[in-house]
Amino acid sequence: MISLGIVALLAIVTTSVLIFAGVRIIGWLQARDRVLVAAIVAVAYVLVFKLESGWWLVSDLAVLSTALVVGSVIGSALRSPAAVVSFCVVAGIVDVFSFSGGLTRTIVESFQLGDSRVLIHLSIAVPVGGSVRPIVGIGDLIVLAGLFAGFGHLRYGGWLPFAVPVVGLLLALGVGLVAGGAPALPFIAVATIVYVLFQQKHRNVSHAQH
Repeated sequence: MISLGIVALLAIVTTSVLIFAGVRIIGWLQARDRVLVAAIVAVAYVLVFKLESGWWLVSDLAVLSTALVVGSVIGSALRSPAAVVSFCVVAGIVDVFSFSGGLTRTIVESFQLGDSRVLIHLSIAVPVGGSVRPIVGIGDLIVLAGLFAGFGHLRYGGWLPFAVPVVGLLLALGVGLVAGGAPALPFIAVATIVYVLFQQKHRNVSHAQH
């Protein structure tokens, strides 16, 4: 479990850095260029999913790119603290239900029983101990990208806009390793909501002083 934890930690941090950088790059593109990128990514992901390539790195790149594009689109609507908080609440609740007995649970159980490898193509997966293990799902990465984009619109500066959601994801990883799995979005949601409320309080104080 220690080796899995270390590999998962590195995979999550690396993926988060790439998504954070990718959101910034997409934000610099013109609207038509974003549409072109989205179309290319969508076609590539469908092909990888349909072909069920055994190359885990190819699958990871497809998942990463898709999460980046979809998350950036969602993040374009997150232009107020209330919007970010509402998004987090909804995402967290949906993830709890999906993980406890919904679609996520079904996909995970099918993978664990060896009946389906769909989970590999819906997550960042890396080889650990001779087998490819799913680490973080595409839904979690979409939310991560959405929050990164939303924080950009809110002009939250410094390193916290990156660190806060990622810390939530890493907390979910720790709990999941101990408990045998855990929904990540509630952890990301709580960390993000606390951060947004803190930012709002700080800005209100600053405005009051001026």
